[in-house]
Amino acid sequence: MRRYDVSTGLRYFSLSVAFVLPLYTGFGWMTLDQLADFLAALRLVDGQIPYKDFYAPYGPLGFLALFPFLALCPTPGLGVLLASATLNFAAATTTMVVSRGLGLDGMRVALATLLAAIWFLPPFGSYFHDHLAYLLLLVGLVLALQQRPGFAAVLVALAFHSKQTVGIIGVVTLAVSYWVCPRLRPRPRGKLLGTLFVFALTHAVVLALIALVADFSLYRDTTFVFPFSYIQFKADKNPLLWATGLLFPFGFSLFDLPSFGWGRLAFLPVVLGVYLIYFGASKLRDSARFAVVFTLLSTLWCGVFLSRSFTHVFLGLPIAFAGSSSLLPRKWANLFLIFFSILGAAQVAYLHPPSQATFRETRTTRLSPLTPPPWFAQSEAEEISRFLTEKGASYALLGQATTLIPVYTPYSAVSQPAFYFDGLITPWDDALRLKWEKRFVNVLTRLKPKYLVQSLLLGAPPGALKDAVAKYCRVELLKTELEILKCTF
Repeated sequence: MRRYDVSTGLRYFSLSVAFVLPLYTGFGWMTLDQLADFLAALRLVDGQIPYKDFYAPYGPLGFLALFPFLALCPTPGLGVLLASATLNFAAATTTMVVSRGLGLDGMRVALATLLAAIWFLPPFGSYFHDHLAYLLLLVGLVLALQQRPGFAAVLVALAFHSKQTVGIIGVVTLAVSYWVCPRLRPRPRGKLLGTLFVFALTHAVVLALIALVADFSLYRDTTFVFPFSYIQFKADKNPLLWATGLLFPFGFSLFDLPSFGWGRLAFLPVVLGVYLIYFGASKLRDSARFAVVFTLLSTLWCGVFLSRSFTHVFLGLPIAFAGSSSLLPRKWANLFLIFFSILGAAQVAYLHPPSQATFRETRTTRLSPLTPPPWFAQSEAEEISRFLTEKGASYALLGQATTLIPVYTPYSAVSQPAFYFDGLITPWDDALRLKWEKRFVNVLTRLKPKYLVQSLLLGAPPGALKDAVAKYCRVELLKTELEILKCTF
């Protein structure tokens, strides 16, 4: 009789958790970040073309990957849940493949898979393009360890077109990993040059496709120029963070320990685990050292530059912890990984209590069966969406308080921003703001929407937009946070 292998059972259990857990955490209220991907993918469902009919301040891969889930599921909301489960399952599977490739025993492979299943996406809640970008880095890591640097370069390049920050971090981390593990470097020199050529070619193909089907100047401004301008206004985005992000993982400093709340105190073992890896990484063999350095540094730098909560950017640490656990006796290594799995489960339970992850939606929206978040002028957005739907009229949106209107309305706006984020979508720089306004007015003049829904929190729109609104629009319905203007562009 064949002996039952506990590690095999745990591995299958871990993969099941990876798929099922996001179906639970995805029922929590969406943040603006998560809604951004959803709203951009809805534009695709409605037949709009990215960087022509609409845009988001990052590359297209995130919402293009979400699009088929929204299009093929009975409701777009179900599509978000399925995409979340698929993304988390893919990350756990990739973690399992890397762990096996490092020669870890079956139990540690299973525990690393469980760590990724619990920590990768569930603390954040549901599908997000940052996590898709990091998944591409993990697949690139698999290919790099298999001595296929050209294919790895393709994945790192594609990560950039899901989230620019993650793509840049991937390039830097890959270079550092090859530097500390010289035996894994692409050799001979021609292979290195070929890898760089493939990396550049991948970017060229993506950019050429965008130029072919969309407005490249709109893509350039909204994906590069506006975000770069936004960074100039942010004090927390400076080059020193490349160093301080490693010295103080996830922004944790022991000097601030007395001010820590329970959430940060509970995460402190993760930070201590990072410091332990610092001391032991040099003792690892080449492939394990490469994987640990790549996942550790990329995770810590994502924690710095993505402006996320520390619980949302565990990312590649399951591989870093599992890969470095070989420095411990087997029993202690397993306990080490089990402890962080339990810690992750506690964090998920704290961040997504049952009260936020139960079925509450009784109205039919494009987010059903998920519940729209109780902000962004929810009740007013629902009322205005009902008005627009009854009229069957085209509409444009202006201001962050209008975020939920496409969720309640069965068709998208004609205005180009898929969502609003002050400084990133609407630039703070005066010259860029004027350029943005002129483009916005030109689109309205060309497409002639019947209504403009505007956030009253904006006050009077400045510059060119103010003049156009005064000339072509009058108030049709006035609420507390939103107003509908009837327009004759």
